[in-house]
Amino acid sequence: MLRNVPPAGFHMTADPIAMQGLQQMPSVDLFRHGSAVAAPPAAASRPEMPASLNQQRILAELASRGLAMGGSHELGAVRSPLDEANLYASASSEGDRAEAAAESSTSRLTSTAGWPSLAEAQKQFARAKVSTPTEPRTPQKGSEETSPRTEVALSPAKQSDLVRQIADGRGQEASIVLQQQLKSGTADAKRSVVGLVKSCILALSHDRHGNFLVQRALGVDADLAWSLKGHFVELAMSQFGCHVVQRVLDGEERVKMAVVEELLSSRLEESLTSRHSVHVWQKVLEIDWTHASFRSTIFAVMNRQMKGKWAKTARQETGSIICQNIFESADADEKSDCLQEVLAEAEECASNQWGVWVVQHIIEHGSDPEKKAALEGLLRSAVKLTLSQYGQKAIMSGLKSGDRTFVDKYVETLCETHPSGSSGTGSRRSALVDVALAPQGLQIVTQLLTSVSPEMREKIIATVRKNSVFLKGSKTGLKVHQLCERARAFSGY
Repeated sequence: MLRNVPPAGFHMTADPIAMQGLQQMPSVDLFRHGSAVAAPPAAASRPEMPASLNQQRILAELASRGLAMGGSHELGAVRSPLDEANLYASASSEGDRAEAAAESSTSRLTSTAGWPSLAEAQKQFARAKVSTPTEPRTPQKGSEETSPRTEVALSPAKQSDLVRQIADGRGQEASIVLQQQLKSGTADAKRSVVGLVKSCILALSHDRHGNFLVQRALGVDADLAWSLKGHFVELAMSQFGCHVVQRVLDGEERVKMAVVEELLSSRLEESLTSRHSVHVWQKVLEIDWTHASFRSTIFAVMNRQMKGKWAKTARQETGSIICQNIFESADADEKSDCLQEVLAEAEECASNQWGVWVVQHIIEHGSDPEKKAALEGLLRSAVKLTLSQYGQKAIMSGLKSGDRTFVDKYVETLCETHPSGSSGTGSRRSALVDVALAPQGLQIVTQLLTSVSPEMREKIIATVRKNSVFLKGSKTGLKVHQLCERARAFSGY
């Protein structure tokens, strides 16, 4: 298709009248090249009728490329408009096209012949196939341009040198080359690379780039995992080695059992709280073992070695994740020890940054007895947890659980007054006032007003109104007071 760009040195006339009356007007200023060019008069035999919009576009395109003007040249032989189009199309570069267009324009400036008829112009336009310069094409993903080239076989000496570079900690490119050999190399090349990896597999497993090579080698030869036996715990707690152990756990069950036995035999508590080995333990707990007795053995050993330490583990970042995984994947008797220890220290866990997630998990996903035990643990320190940055999250989970007994007891705890002074006479403000002054107080009171029974709602409103003067002295307290007033108006004075 013709590009709508005039040749170099020319500009199309912007006057629409000149374009519309192209056949009727005796003189049309189509080009400017220092001076106006007069177009020859229209033939007398041509019918005078306005050109359609499509015809105007055709003539404009032909005029912009110089295809609509014929005749002879003052300086030489006759060249038809089609010859000019072919000359432009055959140009090998943008510079050649500009030169061809300039030569064509010189011919048009000195032409004295008349314009061709509209039918002839349309035929010329249809025949002229001027190639349009295109931008360099971006290879599509998966195309021939982006498909990997055939790998050149590496000599054993070269492979050994690349492995040595990786082991020395300077082998990103070497790791990529050897992985490509394992992926698409010949059988001999793969065996050679696997043998070299096996010779220094431990060092490669700890390396930033070498661990990827080891994982690829394990995909080629699964028996390579046995070379790591005795080092699984060390690798599991390594930043890069843990990825290798996870790859080993994708292999056959005999290797998986060897990994788990090592994890259970030594440094169990340390591996459960390591930020790297947590991913390994998550994978271990999700394995569907063929031997059911082995799964029971895993939890029996864990409960024996972690006795009295589960609550402490739940209050650590990675230990919290492990405890939640145990609650999700273990049977009731398998997770019983861990659950009981966490519930026994529910207050400490709920007020901890990581332990609160374990308590929330029990409230939201545990069985009814487990949920009830967790809520009772929260009630023992309801006020303290409500005023805690993390404990209030556990309280909110309890309120959203919909347990009517917990909600009623919680409201009673907040609204009751406490004796003050050495003689025990008089009373101090209820805990609800302290909650209303806390940053999270508005959220707690809002949840209570929208979920409790009408009797409990009236009790909350009465307690807030009784301390309205004190509450209005703070921004948060004022919001709580206004909220209770709106709730009172909604329910009726």
